[in-house]
Amino acid sequence: MLSVENLNGYYGAIQVLFSINFKVERGDMVAIVGSNGAGKTSLLKSIMNIELWKEGKIVFEGIDITRLPTHRIARLGILYIPDTGGLYHGLTTLENMQLAAGRKIIEIDRIKEIYPRIEELLNRPTDKLSGGERKIVSILRSLLIETKLIILDEPTEGVSPVITEEIYRMLRRLNEEGKTIVVVEPGSRLKIALKHVNKIGVMRTGKLEYFDTTEKALKELELLKKLIFI
Repeated sequence: MLSVENLNGYYGAIQVLFSINFKVERGDMVAIVGSNGAGKTSLLKSIMNIELWKEGKIVFEGIDITRLPTHRIARLGILYIPDTGGLYHGLTTLENMQLAAGRKIIEIDRIKEIYPRIEELLNRPTDKLSGGERKIVSILRSLLIETKLIILDEPTEGVSPVITEEIYRMLRRLNEEGKTIVVVEPGSRLKIALKHVNKIGVMRTGKLEYFDTTEKALKELELLKKLIFI
């Protein structure tokens, strides 16, 4: 579904991504972990063609998206959820969902199947939600959009272990229903990522130092910890 080939990324004259190569198959749930400053967010922004200048090639479903504008990449079916969640503050949860869907009537029952508590949040302004609730709402919006691939920037950073488990439960449900998912997380989330994903990568200083199946990663856990924490 997604192929990243020899990707180098730059902020001006400063190179932040170095020769990154990996592939995501349809139906995958992938986590890429690393310490702060490893280049994880820059990788997602490169896929969406936000802010960075880049060399290399990015292909989505056979279409070269390397130089496409961000809105055209999104229309192909890639949803990018930044670490802030990307919600419009001052609007209610319901209004944010209506904007995402592009219509006033939305399928609340469908959302309730994934997150039964959604009715408690619908009439609350999103700036009054907890950090974890905002991230949950951001993920739920993907149910209202024609999306094939969801890429998320640190969806569990700064939230409680209970909400972290809830977020991954939701992501697993979306994955089981056909959404392909790529999530980047800090190294401290390695353990929970390994519980839920089928492939895992490790980034360090702008390089993708490791990328393989979770089955293999569990056998090489000490290597992953060394790459992340040393």
